[in-house]
Amino acid sequence: MEPAKEQMANLVTCAFGDPESPKIGGRPITRVLTLSVFTGEEGAYYAGPVAQARDSYETARKNAASSEAVAGLGESAYWDKTFETLSVHKGQYWITAEAEAGLDVAKKVMGKAIERLP
Repeated sequence: MEPAKEQMANLVTCAFGDPESPKIGGRPITRVLTLSVFTGEEGAYYAGPVAQARDSYETARKNAASSEAVAGLGESAYWDKTFETLSVHKGQYWITAEAEAGLDVAKKVMGKAIERLP
């Protein structure tokens, strides 16, 4: 289905619903993929936007229920097996892809997301 986009400050999230799922207010209650992009902001963090994204990513990685390093995406990436979430740090961006279909699907989506970064 078309993504449901939400934005709050420097975090944008797009959720892709399951077309077979029951709907409330026209939106499916089951998501098959959620992609979130956090952008470090100039002036919002003492060490700058790249450090803001990196430090946020590192805090999440250290607190992950279970993390497995993933090579070939951004500057650093890990897969949280418990929450089925791929997290990537690249420059001033911290990107997450939560995919019920698993790591392979999350990696494909993440590759496309990284290509589209400014």
